[in-house]
Amino acid sequence: MRIGIDGLFACNNYGGLSIYSKQVIHHLLQIDAENEYLLFVEKESNVPVQPQSNLDIVALEKRPETTDFKDFYDARVVWDQEILSQAVEMSGIDLFFGPVFMAPLKRSCPAVITVHDLIFITHPEVYPVQTLGYYGVWGRLCAENAEGIVTISQDTARLLQERYTLPHEKISVTYAAAEESLKPADTTEDVSKIQEKYNFKPNYVLYVGGTFPARKNYQTLIRAYAQLPKEIRHKHQLVFLTGSKKGSGVRKMNEFFQAEGFSSEITEDIVVIDFVEREELTSFYQGATLFVYPSLYEGFGLPPLEAMCCGTPVVTTTAPAMSEIVAEYGMLVDPLDVTEMAQAMENVLTEPQLQDTLSQKGLRRAQDFSWTQTAKLTLQAFDQVMRSQ
Repeated sequence: MRIGIDGLFACNNYGGLSIYSKQVIHHLLQIDAENEYLLFVEKESNVPVQPQSNLDIVALEKRPETTDFKDFYDARVVWDQEILSQAVEMSGIDLFFGPVFMAPLKRSCPAVITVHDLIFITHPEVYPVQTLGYYGVWGRLCAENAEGIVTISQDTARLLQERYTLPHEKISVTYAAAEESLKPADTTEDVSKIQEKYNFKPNYVLYVGGTFPARKNYQTLIRAYAQLPKEIRHKHQLVFLTGSKKGSGVRKMNEFFQAEGFSSEITEDIVVIDFVEREELTSFYQGATLFVYPSLYEGFGLPPLEAMCCGTPVVTTTAPAMSEIVAEYGMLVDPLDVTEMAQAMENVLTEPQLQDTLSQKGLRRAQDFSWTQTAKLTLQAFDQVMRSQ
């Protein structure tokens, strides 16, 4: 079987969607020597895999240049429905795989797509109108048109059946996972290096997730942290990673501090850091006393799992995917209850036995997920679609 894969997100850094694309492509190639793969990428891309005996990298025309959200989504429609569509027609593939929601509607072969979430339907208020238009129109068309769909949580599978009335046999759940490099630290050397480089103290509380989109709910975390007793804040700084490469995260956080009227007594205990390299992120997880993830809604929620892989206790929310992935292996709180979140943080930070219990529970839970298993289940979804043709 010749399988064509959309490599657009695998060649770019678009957060969790790119991580998923890179990992599932890499592990499909690791476990499957029988099928032939074609990876469709933009020319001059930073391709994350090398050509090999069963992989050809097909460089295609680049999308139009973009300057804002509207341009980005307009350009992606060109990629999905024009550039990829032509490439699929010419390639003679037997099946197309779209790791990030989309597939060409005009094609001569069946398609399997990954639908990561339906947040644009369940929580439209957290997205710009351009995002809603793109996923609301094209996302639905591609989901209804695809012969097979994989999702990364049971919650998204359920929503697909409810909101799009798709038959359950068309949908497979293939949980995402954390990278193999994420594990408890053997030494404190790398953690000490990042503390020195970014100027923060040990025993810190960590947040990874950025300030966009609004569903990340970072405001509740900051307000909860501000409620902690002064002596706890001074002992346990909040290290807030925005993920921004252009300084916009630090700027946005400073604006939020001013709007909230936080005193320097609070803000001096909050260390805001923009983009860090992926290798450094592992050390941030490993050194944290507590990881807090206040999200309102996730399709999967990779950062809490990454923290658990490193043995870091997790406080997150009762959002559906968090209840499914973290469950009783962390502490779950109402995402909009500032006082409840503050109390959960204080409990973990002041009770060493609770820290150890959550650490051990998280490590056990992390063993339930692997990218190899994700790839195996994805390959099964491919085979199921081909058998039904």
